[in-house]
Parts: sequence; structure tokens; C-alpha cells
Amino acid sequence: MVLIILNAIVFFPGTDDAHVNTPARHRLPVLAVLALPWIVAILCGPLGFVATSADPARRTWMILLQDGALAGGLLLPLLLLPAMRGGRRFTLAIGMLSLVLTFLVTAASTLIIDPGP
Repeated sequence: MVLIILNAIVFFPGTDDAHVNTPARHRLPVLAVLALPWIVAILCGPLGFVATSADPARRTWMILLQDGALAGGLLLPLLLLPAMRGGRRFTLAIGMLSLVLTFLVTAASTLIIDPGP
């Protein structure tokens, strides 16, 4: 994860003084959307506000929600790429970081929801 962060710093758009007010820099706040999948996975899973139960239907619902958050973590950076002209590499780097965080939260939540036999 440290290497992904360092990679994101390298690809930050407009790091020199001549490119401080580029359109890519103005579109960077849109990348906050990439935090939604892992925030949803935390809050709507056993690590957040939803308690696990013995009901199999509720456990299935929670696992589907975790899988949906993981799919969202994969698709959101790809959907943002066309809009982030000038900052596409940075978007991919932040998207990879978000995907790794979402995977870790989803894996931990799935193991808590259904620990196995």
C-alpha cells in the first residue's frame, strides 16, 4: 500500500508551478467518490453498525453487500477515467489503493459473517 501511495504522488497532476491551475487539478475533489466502496463495506458490515445474526438470509444479504462494495471499488475508477483527463494515472493509482482497502475490509467482514465450518 505504501508503494501505491508513492506511485500516486508521482502521478499527481500539475506538480510544477506552471500547471497549478490546470483543469485536472480542479477535478481532483471528484476522486473522493473512490472512498465510498470501502466506507460502505465498513459501515454496512460487521465492522460497522450492522450486527451479525444467526439468520442465514441476513448473512447472505451482508455477503452480497460486501461483494457489491468490492465490485464498486473495481468499477468506480474505470468509470471516472474518461472524466479525469490530465489525471488518469493518478486516478488509477488512487483507484488501486481504494480497491486494496475495499478488498481487505471485504475479506475481513466476510470471514466475520461466515467463518466456515
